Amino acid sequence: MKKYHEIRKNRKLDYHSWWKSFTLGLLSLGASGSIGAEASTTVFTAGMINWRGGKIFPAIFASIAVGTAIAQFIPIQPAITVSLAVVASVTIILEKPLLTAILLIFLLPIPLAPLIFITAYIVMLIHKFLLKKIDLKSLIY
Repeated sequence: MKKYHEIRKNRKLDYHSWWKSFTLGLLSLGASGSIGAEASTTVFTAGMINWRGGKIFPAIFASIAVGTAIAQFIPIQPAITVSLAVVASVTIILEKPLLTAILLIFLLPIPLAPLIFITAYIVMLIHKFLLKKIDLKSLIY
């Protein structure tokens, strides 16, 4: 509490501690997005939990963490950044942009519906182009 009063009195912020907390928060969000997806897939496929939900919802939760980490660097509304990350990852997994958009309209803010549709189709076009370029049928299977 003493430190808060000193900052308020001197009107100076200790940027070293601010940068350290920012970096640690960003690292923890990024780690939870990447390690969390792998850990949940391992637990679900190893039969430790009787999970019947598929890969979609763990991918959505991991994408939310990654989108939140990315939102720290992009000066737009965080809801848009998180929504774009979720739409991109689910579109790559499902490979069906219309199904992805309809599913995510129920989970993401309604005003972002046009952005969700457009992003899903753009991601699918880029995905198909890259798959054709490296001569693969799919990245998932």
